[in-house]
Amino acid sequence: MKKYTFYHLCVMIAIAAAGCVPAKKLEDVTAKKEKCEEALSATRAENLELRTRSEELGKSVNELKSDKARLEKDTTDNGIAYRKLTNLYSELTNSYEKLLSNNEKLAQGKADETRKALASLQTAQEELFRKEDELKKKEAASEELVARLKSRESRIAELEGLINKQDSTLKALKNNLTQALIGYKDKGITVEERNGMIYVSMEERLLFASGSIVVDKNGETALNDVAKALARNPDLQILIEGHTDNVPITTSCIKDNWDLSVLRATSVVRILMKNNGIKPIQLVPSGRGEYLPMDTGNTTEARRKNRRIEIILMPNVAELMKAVGQ
Repeated sequence: MKKYTFYHLCVMIAIAAAGCVPAKKLEDVTAKKEKCEEALSATRAENLELRTRSEELGKSVNELKSDKARLEKDTTDNGIAYRKLTNLYSELTNSYEKLLSNNEKLAQGKADETRKALASLQTAQEELFRKEDELKKKEAASEELVARLKSRESRIAELEGLINKQDSTLKALKNNLTQALIGYKDKGITVEERNGMIYVSMEERLLFASGSIVVDKNGETALNDVAKALARNPDLQILIEGHTDNVPITTSCIKDNWDLSVLRATSVVRILMKNNGIKPIQLVPSGRGEYLPMDTGNTTEARRKNRRIEIILMPNVAELMKAVGQ
């Protein structure tokens, strides 16, 4: 059976109507036809639009299905990952709690160690401060000692200068005395230096008769020559010592050898004082008696040596004592 579209039906109706209806009705039919055509066009356009939208919706549905499948897969993967993370989190939590517990124990141990370390540090610091104070005191004492040593060195240098000066003076004096007394070389006078002093030893036979305290003329001449040499050195200290042998002596004027030795020394002093260049304050008479012999033998020769006058020349130690006392 042949199918007719809506358009064909409209046309056939219009033709049939035209053959048997008047013109008015034909116009109405024509108008309806036009409306039908417009409605058809609109329906076609709407149908096309719906078809287009249906295609687009089909694509969207496919995309949504794809997204749904992907989301489902992601959800599954995320669930697996979440469970792994949950397990890991539990493990980490347990580990953290263990670490926290260990840390507390360590912290307690460290606190004890820290307290001990601080106590040791404080003790060490106090010891350091104490040693520092001691060091400062020692430095101060050292500086004071250095200053004292420098002062002492200066004094020692000064003393050495004075001693050297006095040594030079004594050597010159010895040479002068040796020259002045060269004529008495074999007559019982000797000049020698001992212990920083000059000893002029004069035997009894040159000065005194046996048992006498009076200097004879030859002895006085020798003493005058000695006095001339001594007068050129006004700073000397002059000690005159009388010595005897060990033979006892007793006279109306002399009690014993002590007395004899002192009186002979005094007699020598009086002769030396005749020279104005020698001051009395320089002279010190003394007696040793028989108690400082040159020869301890008990022979005539030994006793002869022991009977003597010794003029001991010493440098003036006042300058030295003054320098030492500074």
